[in-house]
Amino acid sequence: MRLILVIVYCLSQSLQVRSQQLLWQQGFSHVGTDQMLNVVATSADFVLCAATKTGQSRVILIGLSAWGDTLYSQLAPIANPYEATVHLCQTNDGKTFLTAQRRGGVDPAYLSRINTIDGSITWTTTLAGIGPFGMGVSPSCLAEGPNGTLILAGKAPDPNGAFGNLGYLACYDTLGVLQWDTIIREHPTNTFCHHVEMTRDGNILVSGTAGSRIFAAEYAEDGFEIRRATFYQSTGRINFDYNPTVSVRQAPGDRYVVSGNTLQFASYLGLHQGWAGPKVWGGETPLCLRFAPQVNMDGSATFFEQTTTANRIHRLGADSSMRWTRELPMTAGQLGIALAAFAPLPDSSAIVVGTATYQDSTGNDWYAARITGMGIAYRPWQPATATKAKAGQPVPRPYPNPCSSSLHFAGLAAPVRLELFGTDGRLHLSQAVALGQAVDLSALVPGMYGYRLTTQGKVWRGRVVKR
Repeated sequence: MRLILVIVYCLSQSLQVRSQQLLWQQGFSHVGTDQMLNVVATSADFVLCAATKTGQSRVILIGLSAWGDTLYSQLAPIANPYEATVHLCQTNDGKTFLTAQRRGGVDPAYLSRINTIDGSITWTTTLAGIGPFGMGVSPSCLAEGPNGTLILAGKAPDPNGAFGNLGYLACYDTLGVLQWDTIIREHPTNTFCHHVEMTRDGNILVSGTAGSRIFAAEYAEDGFEIRRATFYQSTGRINFDYNPTVSVRQAPGDRYVVSGNTLQFASYLGLHQGWAGPKVWGGETPLCLRFAPQVNMDGSATFFEQTTTANRIHRLGADSSMRWTRELPMTAGQLGIALAAFAPLPDSSAIVVGTATYQDSTGNDWYAARITGMGIAYRPWQPATATKAKAGQPVPRPYPNPCSSSLHFAGLAAPVRLELFGTDGRLHLSQAVALGQAVDLSALVPGMYGYRLTTQGKVWRGRVVKR
């Protein structure tokens, strides 16, 4: 009997080790203030990384094989010095996009499409500002949206001139043309959006922080808000500054994994039933999450913990039991590893990227690793299904854009009221538009105009350019 127990114990330990192997980890022999900021898996054997490097005021795109081979390193023509925020996204049809901005929102933010074959940039556009003075926005997340669009969320200055920041949500087509944007004022001065994803119904789920609360809001594909809820309130204050750990993510069985850091160097991690429903399990822990957990098909969640001395990876079961924990080993001379993002691969492994620091004052180096047993990522949306479900509710699109003397709107299902606003915030045109009707813009001076279409309780917003 004792022998059987020993064998069972040894097998369980062996399975535990095999469930979370570190297949490889590597640096890139760079020194200075180099940082690896984001990664996306474009196929089962290729990932695209975005980084910054000392002395280069540009984003660097790095193509890696799933086994750590560097396939190319491309300097992207996007003005972003050190301390940039960079986000990558791949759509269901294989297109890859990037948003970039200097951290702190000092410089304009950019949206670009990337050719992943060689890392070249297909096109780049400056993200449109908001309000009468076109104030800039700061994107903190980027995801595929309904019907092949792009959804980005972040923060924006109050367009009314009040002190503080508001949540910002915008929809772009895959040519970089703004379809609509909206402000989320969940808190008078401190609303930040940190995560966005598609729902099972083809809607948009955005989550973030508002003062001491973690909140989530759901929007239809036309930017119309459906519902909003608070999932968690801290006794102190949620860290509402740039913080990729804050998120409300769908899990199997109409559940939601909620995560976020507080200013007391603690974290909240919990599982909630239904939209803003009761907590299944969760609470504040001494863990300091590095970024938002990955929710897996089996209901488990994989997350990263960062301390002053170690980086650990945890796999938590749907019942909150700890399946396994692994600490990333540091190589000779390394002082620590600051993880920044990870990209799941179809075989349940993931590519992890970040920055390694060294004790000999040579600075920081890019860091990448591949770890097995991370889980198969749960993707609640099915792009084809969502598109089919929304086919009867087309989003009106202006054409041509830019235009000269007349403007049309494709996809109108009923007459609408059109309003055009200048960059000064003044209303320049207001008229009813029938189906198929051309709008005469010959009296308007050339420039950019924001439009608002309203009909039957629905509102669509966007921008057009008059040449």
